[in-house]
Amino acid sequence: MFDLLPVAPDQAFVCSKKGFNAFVLCALLWFVMGGLLLLVWGNMPVFRWVHTHHHHLTDLFFRFYTITGTAALIIPVLLLLFWFRHRNRYFLLLVICTQVGSLLVNQAMKFGFAHARPVAVYGEEHWFHYIAGETLHRTNSFPSGHTAGAFAFVFLLSLLVRQQVVMKVILLFLAALLVAYSRMYLGQHFFTDIYVGSIEGIVVCIAVLFAFRKAGYCRLA
Repeated sequence: MFDLLPVAPDQAFVCSKKGFNAFVLCALLWFVMGGLLLLVWGNMPVFRWVHTHHHHLTDLFFRFYTITGTAALIIPVLLLLFWFRHRNRYFLLLVICTQVGSLLVNQAMKFGFAHARPVAVYGEEHWFHYIAGETLHRTNSFPSGHTAGAFAFVFLLSLLVRQQVVMKVILLFLAALLVAYSRMYLGQHFFTDIYVGSIEGIVVCIAVLFAFRKAGYCRLA
């Protein structure tokens, strides 16, 4: 799926310019649509609509799919890509800086804002949907770490796409959005949490990429 240009280990890592551009366009569209949804409908109504439209099969699906936004899946996949597809020191460094950078910023914001989770606010409401086996956290809701991780993950994958770029990047972006949706569905986060989490993950990764370009560690082609 991800076809990389051959690069010697001591050369700059070559990122897909088309993949980057397609991802940025998807991100801008999401920023606008998500912002409009927040302004027109509001944070709580969006959360309640998502959280109350459930089925026992989607309960099971989202409990496992949400793992896509965690380091338990992201790090092994990226390390396998490094080891088997592209052993470039700057790609490995890019993986470390984007993922750790996004995580550190996210955790700083979580503890800085210290917002309550949905269950702490609406857990006693009759419409609140509890899913068997799902442990609900009560603090540090804003922003969503799973969402930030998912978007940081697909950002890196988008930099590797060389063929059928637009279609593959759109699918990757939708996969990240589905992680964000799962966080509301499971009752772990509000819409503002996942919206800002996505922005945080994307902005940190783009900032790291531009810093790498300036240092000569990578280039877009």
